[in-house]
Amino acid sequence: MKYITHLLSRYGRTLLFGAWFYALIGLLPGQGYQTFLRPEFGGLLAVGLLVLIGFLFAEMGQLDRELHFGLNETIHLLILMIPLAYLPIARGTSLGSNAFQRRWTGLSADPGEKTLMSTNTSLDISMLNTERVREVTLADLCRMPRAYKDRRLAVVGMIHRAPDIKKRFGDNACVLFRFVITCCAADAMPAAILLIGEVPADWPNDTWIRAEGQFALRDDQGKPMPTLEVSKATRTAKPRRPYLY
Repeated sequence: MKYITHLLSRYGRTLLFGAWFYALIGLLPGQGYQTFLRPEFGGLLAVGLLVLIGFLFAEMGQLDRELHFGLNETIHLLILMIPLAYLPIARGTSLGSNAFQRRWTGLSADPGEKTLMSTNTSLDISMLNTERVREVTLADLCRMPRAYKDRRLAVVGMIHRAPDIKKRFGDNACVLFRFVITCCAADAMPAAILLIGEVPADWPNDTWIRAEGQFALRDDQGKPMPTLEVSKATRTAKPRRPYLY
């Protein structure tokens, strides 16, 4: 035990900085840091690595100095090591149905939302079937649902089959969702719409799909609910960037 305490008192900080440097530099290939952060924050990660290099060299220049290493220092070391133990588990994974259920606040659109479409604009319903399908994101639909009302759209996301949704809207109803990040995965919130149509029942939660159909705002107890009436649904690969920004 004394030998371990001796090693930690002399090399503990150096080993800690080295472990953090190794962990962070491992997030750079393939832009793996985007599992946790917005793409724009890659520069901040590079700055963090430079700071770690500075700390590492400073500690390596004092290896012959033995510091006091007691209970408090052990607790501090363990706290700083916990994120390093989590990284291998979290790498390559993204938020899914479990996080969706905890963070979801409902499907209703904001009745006070400012729309890009004039309220006097009339839409020729006869043209909907021949209108070209427009690719949009779930973030677009949740931010400006009225701008896309009665349009033929295609959108990509994960499905979630919530029991209350099936009970209220039928067996062929499910939720299409995707997480929107402001800063990092910790503040991610789901953007979601209701899907009504032929989405195969054997597709499990978290299946990535591309859904095509007509977008509508259904009345749900006096509140507008963003809904895609699905005419075609196909499974698709997980996007390289699973989050929206």
